[in-house]
Amino acid sequence: MFGVLEHVLEQDRDSDRAALRSEGVLNATHLLAFRYVALHPACTVGAIASGTGISQASATKAVDRLVHLGWVARREGELDRRMAIMTLTDLGTQVWSDREARERSRWERIVSQMGPGELRSLLKGLKGLLGVRLAQEPEVIAPSCQRCGPRCQDDCVVFQAHLAIHGTPIASP
Repeated sequence: MFGVLEHVLEQDRDSDRAALRSEGVLNATHLLAFRYVALHPACTVGAIASGTGISQASATKAVDRLVHLGWVARREGELDRRMAIMTLTDLGTQVWSDREARERSRWERIVSQMGPGELRSLLKGLKGLLGVRLAQEPEVIAPSCQRCGPRCQDDCVVFQAHLAIHGTPIASP
């Protein structure tokens, strides 16, 4: 069953990557950086690197590509002109919104076919599975965090696992 689930989710990711490739994103690193900037306006390349787990060099190359596409704007920091600040452009905001709408629509089509009891069971099962996994291997907690930024919720299983094991929220990069 888990193999089937992995396969289905991988096909969804492939579909999303194909759509973004057609819009100019070439690889998963670009998508990670794009997502991070979308969720953390006014971030630095260093924050992108540490928040996504990619190298500083990879983050820099990804930002260069996103700037070239016109999706991200890079400006000097106000306090330190050597520090570059990244934000989405209007075009980047539209591309991100379109991506989120595709993802939301895909999941809504799936869950709309499930009854309320099935949805509650699914959510409970997923939280349980993730909670056990994260408790067994605490070192995967921080890398598993999606860095949701202002959308982070206190009931997030990753947030709760970190809080339970370390006694503190996950630190922002």
